[in-house]
Amino acid sequence: MRPALRRILGLSLLADLAFVAVGVLVWRGMQPAEEVAQLIASNPAWTIDTSADWLVLTENATQRRVVLAPDQAGPHVVRHVPCAEVEKAYPAWFRVPGDSSETEPLACVHVTGPELDAYVVNVLTALEIPKVWDELYEPLVEQAKLGAWGGHSMGGDGGQRLGRDTVLGTAVRAPLPGASGPRPGAHLSYGVDPRNGSAERETRLHATHVGDETLLVASFRRPPP
Repeated sequence: MRPALRRILGLSLLADLAFVAVGVLVWRGMQPAEEVAQLIASNPAWTIDTSADWLVLTENATQRRVVLAPDQAGPHVVRHVPCAEVEKAYPAWFRVPGDSSETEPLACVHVTGPELDAYVVNVLTALEIPKVWDELYEPLVEQAKLGAWGGHSMGGDGGQRLGRDTVLGTAVRAPLPGASGPRPGAHLSYGVDPRNGSAERETRLHATHVGDETLLVASFRRPPP
């Protein structure tokens, strides 16, 4: 068994536990966690929904949406930025999935707060979990000789965490070629450390199956001072 595979199997339980914690947050219903309350208070121009185990933000003025990973809740301000600005934050090794490069990203935002400076991009891909990691990002990370941590899990027939209408809102977009379903519930959560001494940002990759496709939420974080 490859060391990388052993690392994935060993750490996948940690990813499962993280998403269980997110489920606890959702079950609190009308009493959101302190971090979610802080995010809501910091973004009066957005409507924020946590009912699908993720942070789904809808900008009131434009109805444009962005999905953030649960770990970005807190006293953070979210604003749309040109996707070219987010691309400047990509580390040298990072690539969006090949089919995602053929279309515009769903959203590009800058998330800032007292201890957070992160650029986030949302894209759809026909790649299934776990192929997003096994066939795309793990080879790139290994080629760059970087440290990575996290895991992915398949949730069986438990259903999708997010629906396509939840992610797209009023936007109209045809399914990607190669999209197939129905897909099982699944989660992916990885972190990739920057090279020591590098000015590049830490990368966090989150993904879930959405309809017959996969939503990738990639975040590029500046290390705290």
